[in-house]
Amino acid sequence: MRNSKKVFVCYSHRDSRWLKWLDPILKPLVREGAVEEWSDRKIDAGQKWKDEIRNALESSGIAILIISQDFLASDFIFTDELPPILEAEQEDGLRLLCLYVRPCDIASFPKLLEFQAINDPQKPLAEISVSARDRIGIAIADSIRQYQTWTKAGDQVENSPATITSGVDDEEKGFLEYKADSNEAMTSMTSVLTDIAKLTSSIGEKFNARQESLNNMIARGEDNAQLAVNIVNASAMDLNGYSEQLEKVVPVFEDGASKMHDNLIPWLSWRKENGHTSDNDGFANSLRGMVESAGPSTVKMESFRDSVLGMKGASKPMNHAVTRSRSILDRLITTMKKVQTDSKEYLTLLN
Repeated sequence: MRNSKKVFVCYSHRDSRWLKWLDPILKPLVREGAVEEWSDRKIDAGQKWKDEIRNALESSGIAILIISQDFLASDFIFTDELPPILEAEQEDGLRLLCLYVRPCDIASFPKLLEFQAINDPQKPLAEISVSARDRIGIAIADSIRQYQTWTKAGDQVENSPATITSGVDDEEKGFLEYKADSNEAMTSMTSVLTDIAKLTSSIGEKFNARQESLNNMIARGEDNAQLAVNIVNASAMDLNGYSEQLEKVVPVFEDGASKMHDNLIPWLSWRKENGHTSDNDGFANSLRGMVESAGPSTVKMESFRDSVLGMKGASKPMNHAVTRSRSILDRLITTMKKVQTDSKEYLTLLN
């Protein structure tokens, strides 16, 4: 079973400097009990190091990849660590964070560009200022906290009784059904928001890479209008693909938000009227987690939507893609704000 607190750090030993750079970023999280950091430094003499790495990876909830050319060139990372990491990210809920520390030929492993990057691959840690690195360190901590907040909410929902217990009267059975349906809705919403975060991070990386290509072309003084148009239109195709995927999952999120509201309000009202408080703390923590994470998530989605709007005018295909994406992003953001408002109402009923 994965432990959302456990952070597995995958790196080349030639990048030990950057592992040490990561230490003071994770240390406050370790001190407050939010994180258990693991790297091969934890392996004691006499232990079977391959088994220890495999066991640590199988139990971790978060993996941080310290990416450089040495990372990409490592046979052990390529054959023994990356395959199970990528599989776990797709199938088992592992959160993957990519940290680019030195220039590298990421085109040799483009699969990594599909996952959330803490920083721009074109601006690795080795080539930016100390203060810029510090801001990236803060982004790492924020990303871990946000992941844990949603995971905690999902775990509390998952671990809540989903079935109607015996020994209760018919009225309580009816209201416990409201609770079970709320659990189901919250689980669905948590899953959708995680998927949306991955999608948004992936397309953001593609946009950054293409913008970097345009900037390099301009810096070299190249006058190639057709190439510029091709780059813009490729971004438009990506944006349309992103909108297509959002159009599939946003209605699920909207339905979950509506279902949770319709079920939680009568259930919490009944609980309060009848003086039942035995399991309120668990729900209160889940809902507080939703309020805390929904705010920053909404801000990020609004920022992404605004950045997309800034692309309008680049080409006809891009104009169409921007209009389409704006429509679905506006729907998503509206629902996310409603979740925030509704969650505060739930907490009022719990207090």
